[in-house]
Amino acid sequence: MRMSKWVVQQADPAVQKRLMQETGISAILASLLINRGYEDPQEVREFLNPSLNQLSSPFEMVNMGAAVERILEAVEQKEKIVVYGDYDVDGICASVMLYQGLKTLHADVEYYVPDRMEEGYGVNTPALRGIYEAGARLLVTVDCGISSWQEVAEAKSWGMDVIVTDHHQLPEILPDCIIVNPVLSNDEKDKWRYLCGTGVAFKVVQGLFARYYGEEGFSTRMMPFLDIAALATVADIVPLKGDNRILVKFGLEEMALGKRPGLAALWEVSQSRQGGKSHKECNEQKQESNIVPDTVSVGYGLAPRLNACGRIGDVRLGLRLLVTEDPNEAMEIAQMLDAENRNRQNIERQIYEEAVAMVEKQGIRQQDGLIVVGEDWHPGVIGIVASRLVEQYYTPTIVLTKANGLYKGSGRSIEGFHLQQALSQCSDILENYGGHSQAAGLGVAPEHLHEFRKRFAKLVSEGTTNDSFMPTLKIDAEIQMGEINTDIYKEISRIEPTGTMNPTPVFVCRGQKPIETRIVGGQGDHLRIRVRGPQYDIFGIGFKKAELQPMVQQGSIDIAFNMDKNTFNGRTSLQMLIKDMKPYRRPDQMTLLDRLFFYKDEYLQDDPYRGIAEQDQFFTKIVGVSFENRQELLAELQVGQQLDLVHEKDNPHDEHAIAVFADGEQLGYLKRNIARHLAENFDNGVQYEAVVVQVTGSIEKNLGANIFIQKVQNADQETQAEQESIRRELENLDEPALKEQIREALLGQHTYRPKQQEALDALYRKDNVMAILGTGRGKSAIFQAYSAYLALWKHKATIIVYPLRALVNDQYQSLEKKLKPLGLQVCLATGALEGEERAAFFQRVMEGQVDLILTTPEFLVYNKHRFMELGSRLGMVVIDEAHHLASRRQGYKQLPGVLKEIRPEQILAVTATASDDVAAHIVKSLELETRIVDPHVRDNLQLVDQRSNYKKADYLIDLAASGEKTVIYLNSRHKAVQLAELLREKMPASMQNKICYYHGGLSSADRLAIENAFRDGTLKVIVTTSAFGEGIDIPDIRHVVLYHLSFSSEEYNQLAGRAGRDGMPAKVHLLYNQRDEMLNRNVLSSSCPSREVLGKFYKLLQLLIQGKPAIELTNNELCELVKRERFAEPTESCISSWLGIFEELGFLEREREGAKRRIIMTPSPTKMDLLSSLRYQECMAELDDFQRYLEIAFDNSKETLLKAINQPIYPKQWV
Repeated sequence: MRMSKWVVQQADPAVQKRLMQETGISAILASLLINRGYEDPQEVREFLNPSLNQLSSPFEMVNMGAAVERILEAVEQKEKIVVYGDYDVDGICASVMLYQGLKTLHADVEYYVPDRMEEGYGVNTPALRGIYEAGARLLVTVDCGISSWQEVAEAKSWGMDVIVTDHHQLPEILPDCIIVNPVLSNDEKDKWRYLCGTGVAFKVVQGLFARYYGEEGFSTRMMPFLDIAALATVADIVPLKGDNRILVKFGLEEMALGKRPGLAALWEVSQSRQGGKSHKECNEQKQESNIVPDTVSVGYGLAPRLNACGRIGDVRLGLRLLVTEDPNEAMEIAQMLDAENRNRQNIERQIYEEAVAMVEKQGIRQQDGLIVVGEDWHPGVIGIVASRLVEQYYTPTIVLTKANGLYKGSGRSIEGFHLQQALSQCSDILENYGGHSQAAGLGVAPEHLHEFRKRFAKLVSEGTTNDSFMPTLKIDAEIQMGEINTDIYKEISRIEPTGTMNPTPVFVCRGQKPIETRIVGGQGDHLRIRVRGPQYDIFGIGFKKAELQPMVQQGSIDIAFNMDKNTFNGRTSLQMLIKDMKPYRRPDQMTLLDRLFFYKDEYLQDDPYRGIAEQDQFFTKIVGVSFENRQELLAELQVGQQLDLVHEKDNPHDEHAIAVFADGEQLGYLKRNIARHLAENFDNGVQYEAVVVQVTGSIEKNLGANIFIQKVQNADQETQAEQESIRRELENLDEPALKEQIREALLGQHTYRPKQQEALDALYRKDNVMAILGTGRGKSAIFQAYSAYLALWKHKATIIVYPLRALVNDQYQSLEKKLKPLGLQVCLATGALEGEERAAFFQRVMEGQVDLILTTPEFLVYNKHRFMELGSRLGMVVIDEAHHLASRRQGYKQLPGVLKEIRPEQILAVTATASDDVAAHIVKSLELETRIVDPHVRDNLQLVDQRSNYKKADYLIDLAASGEKTVIYLNSRHKAVQLAELLREKMPASMQNKICYYHGGLSSADRLAIENAFRDGTLKVIVTTSAFGEGIDIPDIRHVVLYHLSFSSEEYNQLAGRAGRDGMPAKVHLLYNQRDEMLNRNVLSSSCPSREVLGKFYKLLQLLIQGKPAIELTNNELCELVKRERFAEPTESCISSWLGIFEELGFLEREREGAKRRIIMTPSPTKMDLLSSLRYQECMAELDDFQRYLEIAFDNSKETLLKAINQPIYPKQWV
């Protein structure tokens, strides 16, 4: 069984408390609603108390007024109207909806639905010709037509008007007619935004009735149409938001009354198959029963039977079923559809088994997707087969069958891979295609099939990452077994009906030991368990999960489940519908390796605060400041004011909650994700102090507060006073003794190399220095040592300039660890700092609380006036990788001039690569008087060129088996974990516990434990991202493998240069290849969008704000909206970066409340000068560096690539 990745969602406690206070709901219901995007109390009230009067006006929809007027004109003029539909459930229901609505108005109306086998999907010209010749002068499409611009043009040329009502995505060319389609609006807040085809038809009928009868609001005349609106909405799997939620809720109630003979008969047939009771029996007994219609029973009971007639039978049966008033005829048709459905199931089962056999025979590589071809498979069921294959193999899948000389097929996709966009890139070899992100149809000629296979595999490979192939199970909350009771079930049932974007809540109970397990079901493929509860036993059923029984019987387990009500023999009880199960492991009882691999999914989750409990200090903001009288308290806050932090262990909403107080009055809380990590420290006696660094906002826009938190005391560490004492002792040493203490802190027992000492001596003389040293020869130690000396002896600060943000981040981790024993304060500063964080950073700098500042040239140039305020406190500026000064990059071009303005006492430029011209340019532009070169060649290094080896895993299995110390570098955390697991699996038992992964998502304690185990030889192979790099001094690494492309020459040199620093023979293995280029580009483009993408994003924001004071959408909601618009595939962090660029340009302002982003658009310049944005400049620098690196990564010989890491480039005359 395929394992899923569990993600436990965390609701913001401040928002949760606000919802509870203002709406009176429970903590768990508040969490469920927040997880589904409902944070506004008024929205929550409407969601929990829906009414038909909440339905939007149909005339809010674009072109609805014109459509209604034309249809009513046809009714009045007795023109013949034809409703043109589709053969799936949505199309059938939409056809009946509009047909019966028009019949109510006494219109001359007929319906037409094309035959799936003969005509295919959509509007076709022969059908239109027949409709026209039969006298129709108005055609209204339902659930189709948006792509039929040619057919519509032909119909109009004959004199037939066309109105298109549809809900599918808009093509490049739209039909020239009246169009009613919710996609014409870009506003996610529109209640009708997600309507299906029948939902659109419902709104048309609602509009017709409103105008015809002159009624306002929701008319009771619409009640009879609610049942098929609910059926279609559920069957078409559209989001249950806005109007859809109301239509389904009240449509299910209407359906339960059994007024439509066709649905009542179909329901009875479906329930008899499941051993349920009929409507008649249920009404007679007037008892609660498990057969009352819900989204599950409708989606799996009614919809497949109605769909069967369109897939493999006669679609007219489905239409007749919904239209007939005769119960006998309805039952006869329902039984025929049931038979068709059983026939469909048999055909589907046979094709599925054949397809699986083909896949198992030919093998499957998930990264290439899956295409399965049959010669005579029924085209009506291959879409279902594709869905089942995705469930089985979890990779984008296309199933094709031959018909009329072409291969026609259906495709289904996985989360994160847009199938329709992929097919669009194959349009030159496809006969036709269409669909959306998760499902599509296509046709391909036999002669193009082989090329299509190749191209599709490449698109899947490039459009996915390795973590794409594990489905995600989102869990709403962790609960105890004793919390499963009728009260909580009733509470969570208030979010029904459930479906897309309002999923059935998933809970997890950890550490359960079932007292009984049984295999059940006719095929022996279901698992039933019984778990002991504090008051009564709880049963759980896992459909298709029989193979998990051995795991369940071995020990305690974690159970992910839906809470469900089960009625049997007249008795109702609660049960668990099991979604997944995993072995339970207590972290404190595991070895380091066992814990890391068992909780790998949790460590892969994006948690920026995971290591915060180990940090001595950090900035954050207070949340929950809008409640009670807190705004008045914030107005009285002063910068520098001391605050108190209190762990509220008994907080009923969050046991980890940490409250913030000023003079005994509560201001708010720390962010929930921060508190979750700090709570244990508080319980263990760790003391923190907090101080106000900035009061933000205004009385009109809501005040906020940024604070600085510092660890005061920890039983396992020195107190802050002791830290300060250490610094004072160092500052009181004489100069030689201080220099020795600094050397020992940085190098331990090692001494400086001759050229390092020469450079330091020049700096001590107050020279401005250029130093050229090869990779691994200690450039960093020079400026680290002298920076520490300046801070402790001269009380001066140092700015260190790195070319890339990634290098700033890596070096920060290293320097903070190295310089902490000296009591020094290190800060990083790049464009990623938000405005409030940036202000707080500069305040600390100006107060003399920072000794070393790590930054980029763009940040330094952009903020030069702030750095000028340092004055005489600025002791030195270091330009690392100084060869960039000779590049075309604007930040470096402006840097020499900026240095003259901020006037550091000294300048140090260091690099490993400076040709004659480059070296001369650096010396001249920075006015450096001292030049130092270390010409040492590291001849112990050998480069192994495997750039053409595409069997990476096989190569690494052999390499790891050597047992020599090996570091394998990748660009993906998920791939690093996956590869480490593979190597452990393939290694002999003696090596399995010597392989581990490493990435920045691990805690500092875990990273340190891995480093120490690798250093002492307990671990032999580390599979890692670049996080295992600078600052980790392990000299005896025998193999460094570059699995993926580096992002720059600097990164290549740093990573490769970690091999053989002890002088013994070592190898650098180049295992990257051309495929990796796309991976890097995808990573970079997510934060570095093109001008075109930014322009489209800005236009989208302008559309969203029309008529509103602000846009209130989360980053995730904006991300999904961009994906639907198809101009980019961003991540949430990407959206944050884009908004940050526009904020720097002055195009918008952002206000925050919980997870929401309140975006206020401001008047903007007529021209978008992106280079005015610091973020954008840094992004472009990263792209440029990657492009330059590409020029050498593939084209250069291995000898040239070796020289880049084993020897410096320098003017020969300098030696």
